[in-house]
Amino acid sequence: MLFMDTKSSAAEIRVGFPESTDIESVQKLVSDAIPTDVSVSKISDTAKVTILNVPENIDSLSNDEAKDKVLTMLRHKNPWLKSQEATVVYIKSHYQNKEKCTVGLRLPIPAQQKLLETGKVYYATSRLNVVERFHVPQCIKCQRYKHQANDCTSSVHVCMLCGDDHDIKQCTNREKRFCINCSTSDTFKSHANLHHSGDRLCPLRLQLIKEQSKN
Repeated sequence: MLFMDTKSSAAEIRVGFPESTDIESVQKLVSDAIPTDVSVSKISDTAKVTILNVPENIDSLSNDEAKDKVLTMLRHKNPWLKSQEATVVYIKSHYQNKEKCTVGLRLPIPAQQKLLETGKVYYATSRLNVVERFHVPQCIKCQRYKHQANDCTSSVHVCMLCGDDHDIKQCTNREKRFCINCSTSDTFKSHANLHHSGDRLCPLRLQLIKEQSKN
């Protein structure tokens, strides 16, 4: 997959393509579609994921040794990764439990998308969660961002699809789309009926990711 930026004085647009694409072809495609001057440049063929709670104490290892050890184990337990140009770009001990660490993995975009779709990766005897590089926690009970269900103070379940007060398993209006997060946002209120609360392209979620990337 190839990602491009189209830039003008007012905006920057990121576009994804399923296969490697000639930049000149993309330039023509964009120019035909948008009646203004644009420049097109390749961003990257790779992307990052974060692997949470990796069961590895890395305190006694150098940074390079820790990265090599983790990558070797990941490839051993997930054989399809052996054919990927994967790189551990960062590794950090858990702030509360030194027996665990957080790992950042850079790999080709199709492999990154595969990991995000499954949401899991195997390591030693554990099955670990894989999230995007910039992760926005979302509660599966109230559907709000920045916390998870075990920290939720809401007394009601909110349906991820229709936004009503019931568990998604009890939803009888599955065609309805309503984002509870956008509905209470001054900026994105008009988007509330365009997608459900679990949509990865929710504009409020993307704004939170953008804010994380600046930190």
